[in-house]
Amino acid sequence: MTKENEIKWELDGQVWEEHPPNKSVSTTHLRGANQKPTLEELQEMVGGSIEVAFNDDDLGVQIIVDEEGKLKGKEINMGATEHWWRLLGLDAPPDEFHTLEEFINKVDFLVGHVVFLHGGARLD
Repeated sequence: MTKENEIKWELDGQVWEEHPPNKSVSTTHLRGANQKPTLEELQEMVGGSIEVAFNDDDLGVQIIVDEEGKLKGKEINMGATEHWWRLLGLDAPPDEFHTLEEFINKVDFLVGHVVFLHGGARLD
């Protein structure tokens, strides 16, 4: 770690920053690395046991999350969720949701620290 609110990971000689840099929610993109992250590195990045929440061979992307993130009550990661929805061809949540509770009960979402693996960084 370089600063209290900034987390960086080094993989294959390249540094990848999490955005936005805060302690409860972050999104990390690892792109085209020649070396895949290890299980231990991914567990550290998401803060728990990993789950591949999304895998698309055609798009060449995987989304890694904490397997128990929702059960642990981790904060919704709207940036990662909206990126995931775009990958699925969906728009942002419709205006019909008037409360956070309505949103949570009607759509799926990502929580906590989320890792997007692209190209050669993807797991086998």
